[in-house]
Amino acid sequence: MCSSDLTGNEGETLQRLPVHAFTAGPRLQAVLEQYHQQKAPDPLPAPPGFAGQLRPYQERGLGWLAFLHRFDQGACLADDMGLGKTIQLLAFLQHLKAEEELKRPVLLVAPTSVLTNWKREAAAFTPDLVVNEHYGPRRPSSPDALNKALKGVDLVLTSYGLLQRDSEVLDKLDWQGVVIDEAQAIKNHNAKQSMAARDLGRPLRGAKGGGSRFRIALTGTPVENRVSELWALMDFLNPKVLGDEPFFRQRYRLPIERYGDMSSLRDLKGRVGPFILRRLKTDKSIISDLPEKLELHEWVGLAPEQKKLYNKTVEESLDAIARAPLGQKHGQVLALLTRLKQICNHPALALKQDPDTRSEEHTSELQSHHDLVCRLLLEK
Repeated sequence: MCSSDLTGNEGETLQRLPVHAFTAGPRLQAVLEQYHQQKAPDPLPAPPGFAGQLRPYQERGLGWLAFLHRFDQGACLADDMGLGKTIQLLAFLQHLKAEEELKRPVLLVAPTSVLTNWKREAAAFTPDLVVNEHYGPRRPSSPDALNKALKGVDLVLTSYGLLQRDSEVLDKLDWQGVVIDEAQAIKNHNAKQSMAARDLGRPLRGAKGGGSRFRIALTGTPVENRVSELWALMDFLNPKVLGDEPFFRQRYRLPIERYGDMSSLRDLKGRVGPFILRRLKTDKSIISDLPEKLELHEWVGLAPEQKKLYNKTVEESLDAIARAPLGQKHGQVLALLTRLKQICNHPALALKQDPDTRSEEHTSELQSHHDLVCRLLLEK
């Protein structure tokens, strides 16, 4: 092999021969430049059969998804809410179908509340895709029954609850790909539904062609609170990128969260950057025809009953926290914050009263909302 800037580490081999260096040809070099984000993948127009028009940034998103799929790399589409992650994913599936690359069903896991929206959007924008729901009491309960029900189906919709409950059935299907919507649902890597999602993204053993499945995650918040959430996401998409959890904890999580190590943070961003695409609505280069966000600040004081309950809760909880063992203080502080938020919204939430017994006198927030709505209607 010829010399190049790309060199192997000591001990690496190819066909049992040591790898010292190699030179990429023009085609491979072009791919590597795109892969490392030195050059963005080419945008793709809306595929044949897509009943709609993609915006320029959505065409770039489609091209990016197709590029990573080409090299069997998982992708996280993390666009801001409202930029059309659903549309871009449906366009990608239609692209596969138009290219005759969609050979097996794709499983999409989403919160129950948005399954109907996925079905409606698929019918509107990709009518050629055959969509089925794995949901409800009459859903197939065995791998054979599910496999029979999915003959000719392109996209299967199911919920996170059923992902965990029916994991033994779903795991045995030869999915072409697995997509998780609202991917922040798997941020806790020890949670059962997170482990079920990551297991489902692994290749199916014994399947023809190796059972490889493409993996796509959709989320508006790839990281909400902790760096460890990023490991759970990447372990679903590309498990080898960040290593196993103990390695990630020592190499990235502890240095970044405990010591604020900016070098480790930059290295982490460099590793995951090629696999996460995030655009914001506030970026005018992405979308320029959105109206400016209008914020109205209304300061609302607590009603007398709210003040009394708030102060009582703070005094009792702080005393309990002070007496609690060290390992329990953190949980009690979080419980206190939740209870105080409930009191500010409505005392009945904290007191667990029957909603029918709530009095409008308990909170001034309700009256403030009423006044604000009336004022906005009058301004129209």
